[in-house]
Amino acid sequence: MERASRLAVVPALSMALACSAGDGEAEAARGSEGPHAPVAVRTAVVEELRWERSIAALGRLAPHEQATLRAKVPGRVTEWLVDMGTPVRRGAVLARQERTDYQLRVAQAAAALDQARARVGLPLEGEDDVVDEERDPGVIEARAELVPAEANQARARQLLEDGVSTQAEFDRAQADHAIARAQLQAALEDVRTRVALLAQRRAELALARQQLADTEILAPFEGVVVERLAGTGDFLAAGDALVALARVDPLRLRAEVAERAAAALRLGQTVRVTVDGDVQVHAGTIARLSPLLRARDRMLVVEAELANPGVFPDLPLRAGAFVSVEIVTDPEATALSVPEAAVLRFAGLDKLFVVADGQAQERRVTLGRRAGGRVEVLEGAAAGERVVLDPANLRSGQPVAEAE
Repeated sequence: MERASRLAVVPALSMALACSAGDGEAEAARGSEGPHAPVAVRTAVVEELRWERSIAALGRLAPHEQATLRAKVPGRVTEWLVDMGTPVRRGAVLARQERTDYQLRVAQAAAALDQARARVGLPLEGEDDVVDEERDPGVIEARAELVPAEANQARARQLLEDGVSTQAEFDRAQADHAIARAQLQAALEDVRTRVALLAQRRAELALARQQLADTEILAPFEGVVVERLAGTGDFLAAGDALVALARVDPLRLRAEVAERAAAALRLGQTVRVTVDGDVQVHAGTIARLSPLLRARDRMLVVEAELANPGVFPDLPLRAGAFVSVEIVTDPEATALSVPEAAVLRFAGLDKLFVVADGQAQERRVTLGRRAGGRVEVLEGAAAGERVVLDPANLRSGQPVAEAE
């Protein structure tokens, strides 16, 4: 009985060993096939695409023109025609000062001008102040007296030479001639003095009229009223601030570019501007470049003009806003790029997995700009190479098969 038990155990043990050996061989077979089985991956091509070069900067929008208008003449403010936010045309009346005193000055200057015209023999009405000296009564009288004096002098000289007249008579005739010439000269100078006075009176009338006109404060350019700086009834001295005005179409963009990028800037280059909270991109062109780098921070100031069409307050841009600026320096430039999904970043390093000879080869790369789901590759890859997308679980040298 005991022998029969031992005989029964032997076949069972043999079968167990056979099964164990079969499982080991299958596991070994699977282990030998695992590392060499290619992994299915999606790939993309490293492409050289048109990618314009640009410089990023920060800037601020400012009015194209801005001025604080001041009173040109003293006077009390009697009327306001605008307030903060009022759009105005060039030449529009913004405010008026008291006019009575200046109207009286115009009348006074006009009367003085009429008097001056009468003194030179001109009609009271008219703008022509040309005077003929020879037609002045005083000049005519003095010239009439000079003619006989010249004749008497000539006669006395001849008589003295003939021995008929005395030296005293000749001296008397010569003195009368000198007096007549002096009287003619005085008459001419009197006419010229009155003509100069006439010109002075004409200028005084023009000045009085200009002062009267200056009681109306006019807009020097088209724009919007920023602030009223005086109230109705305030008395202003000449030079006192009255109203602030700004032109907001177009706007002036002022941006600052670092010294290392300033060499690429040129007049006429395209500028794109975005404002926080607004997805719209506003375009303009560089209009002015500063001739100097700013000493304190080595920055170059750039100015561009941006159209800002519309009727205030419905304008797309607002002066004073800070903006993000992109200056296009080379619109025809190209660059190598790959999809963002191909980039693996680990421990601060950027990597790509390039498919070569059926294997994924790890490459360290230097990346540049990012836009539209693509990344610029500055170093580490060549055009035409294929890179693995989403390579998170790959190892360098691992066999791969590109999925169709």
